[in-house]
Amino acid sequence: MSTVQSPTVSSIPALHAFDSRTSTWQSYRDRISFYFQANRIHTDEDKKALFLWSVGDTTYNLLESLISPRSLI
Repeated sequence: MSTVQSPTVSSIPALHAFDSRTSTWQSYRDRISFYFQANRIHTDEDKKALFLWSVGDTTYNLLESLISPRSLI
């Protein structure tokens, strides 16, 4: 009997960073939802970690500044 293994970062295709010049936030958010579903990423903790790892410097820095002095971690 085989078991379903959780995906690892190395086994998941790259999630592209958000770029406001080519996409709206709503469109990007919807695509992320499909991405998580397709790659069997179900827990909020895993979704958060992969999203923050993938968003790109500009978006990450914006998120950091919006929640300061709290941490994204």
